[in-house]
Amino acid sequence: MTPIVVQVTHDLDEREYLSVNSRVSRASVLVPLTCTPNAEPFSSIAVGQLRPELVRDAGAQLYANVMKHPAVRDLLTAAAIQDPAGTVPFYIELKSDRAENLPWEALFDPGPDQGFFALARRPIGRLVESLRPSLDVQRPLPDPIRILAVISAAGIPAADMLEEWNRLTGALRAAKLKFVVHVITGLTELNTAVLAFVDPDITATVEMIDDDRSRLLARIAHFAPQVLHFFCHGRSNQDGSNLLIATRADIVEGTGGSIALEEADFEPADMRQPLWAAVLNCCELAAAPGEQLQSLARSLVRVGVPAVIAMREPIATWVAHTFTECFYRSLFERVGAILATGDQPPQGDIEWASVLSTARGKLVASRAPAGTAPSRAARELKEWILPALYARTPQLRVLRVDDEARRVEIHTLETFLAQLGRAPASVRDSIQQQIDMLRRQLQA
Repeated sequence: MTPIVVQVTHDLDEREYLSVNSRVSRASVLVPLTCTPNAEPFSSIAVGQLRPELVRDAGAQLYANVMKHPAVRDLLTAAAIQDPAGTVPFYIELKSDRAENLPWEALFDPGPDQGFFALARRPIGRLVESLRPSLDVQRPLPDPIRILAVISAAGIPAADMLEEWNRLTGALRAAKLKFVVHVITGLTELNTAVLAFVDPDITATVEMIDDDRSRLLARIAHFAPQVLHFFCHGRSNQDGSNLLIATRADIVEGTGGSIALEEADFEPADMRQPLWAAVLNCCELAAAPGEQLQSLARSLVRVGVPAVIAMREPIATWVAHTFTECFYRSLFERVGAILATGDQPPQGDIEWASVLSTARGKLVASRAPAGTAPSRAARELKEWILPALYARTPQLRVLRVDDEARRVEIHTLETFLAQLGRAPASVRDSIQQQIDMLRRQLQA
């Protein structure tokens, strides 16, 4: 079955509505979205007032609201019959801004078969529009897979940054695939740890970061990673939503993030063409800083990153570490399954909400009190609902392409480009971007 997608739209008076963009009965009905971020219990969740059942109550209110839409009821009823295992994802397509700050990840069915969608019922994700939709549907699956990790946060103990590295590499080791990992950091101890790292399947390199923003961006573009991972500080306020990366001097002083990255930094094609996903393991970068502003996670999808996983609120370091280990284990289990199909060339879809749902379950299990069932513990924890997925499409097709096939594709595209004549500049630029991406893959 295809994913269930519920849209949130608005009218000229900024009133928000739920609708369904699907060829099903009663899809054109508009149902008011009555849940708002500033009302209870949503506002209490945001400031950490977690009385028992609060997460469940928030999820139940959201569920009651979406179930007022007759087409949604029909789709969920059909899914329960045809897909009792709960593998069909449920996506909220955000075409309005205020709804971005609702905890959709907490959706809870209070009925006889009660449960949280994101844990057992329906993997949860958020769909948003992209300015470059034609470039988002497929990405290369190289061997080895490239990961660039920026691990640099001032004021956080060195042990925590080292632990982030350990959790990341632990997940990669479990995958039993080939990786090249490049680390950018301002922490001397992490630089030493990466240089000392030895694993036959993981090539690890590292560089220290000084106050050179352009060099950082150039390094990311040149490395051309499949996954771009950030463990640093995040800021989301009326001035915007930014990654704050600590330089060597910031780490020594224990404050600051001298390099601030924003949406515009990811617009150049070199920054995102080979990219599967950006993981912002930082505070607040899935939170919209105002009703007329968007989160950095949403903005990165807008400029062409296929998928972004980010945190909706401030997070503790244990949450960040647990998420890193659980998410990458889940992601590369899926990649391993794609490679094991025997397809020639190897290819398959990464369904982001499902990958993240597995990681959510592990987050709950890691904090469930002894003797407490995870389904019960989830009602009183909110850490598992903090990671939010933003994507343009539910699935990303990854495909292993050999060098000869790339050369043929480059020749084909160059011939086509030469014959275009007076085609619009946007068309020529799009084709040239694809050629440049293929050339970088040959050089990697």
